[in-house]
Amino acid sequence: KTAYEIRNCDWSSDVCSSDLIAVGGDGRVWITRSGGESWVSVLSGSVADLNGVTSFDPLHAWAVGRNGTVIRSDDGGASWLKLNSNTNKELSSVFFTTRQRGFAVGESGTLLKTENGGITWKLFETGTRQWLEDIKFIDSEVGIIVGDGGTFLKIGRAHV
Repeated sequence: KTAYEIRNCDWSSDVCSSDLIAVGGDGRVWITRSGGESWVSVLSGSVADLNGVTSFDPLHAWAVGRNGTVIRSDDGGASWLKLNSNTNKELSSVFFTTRQRGFAVGESGTLLKTENGGITWKLFETGTRQWLEDIKFIDSEVGIIVGDGGTFLKIGRAHV
């Protein structure tokens, strides 16, 4: 059996859900509907390493990775659509505050924002060239980004 590196996973944001999506090297995506008892490998449409995944609800999920890769699922991870992030920087994390508004972070201080579910992305200046590792939101308007070198960034209304 071939082993693949799993880099990130995310539960559906529905707290009663047993659905989980995991991503890893070579564009690999796995899903479980049984809380991890059994897993199914699905095609992502990408061969790029995937580093981060998030789901807004049981149906809508996004994953990001190497070479600016962004993919989206509208069916709980069963199928994926490759999107254009307008960057070739490696992306490490993605987070959506609504089904339409999302953010991705990564290499060289990259911060991207979408207002249409990932169809188009806008680059924001962060003031750092450090690798940004993760992004999470406290509420719909305040987000925290962490990165290499002790980087902590807070984003708010100017970005959302």
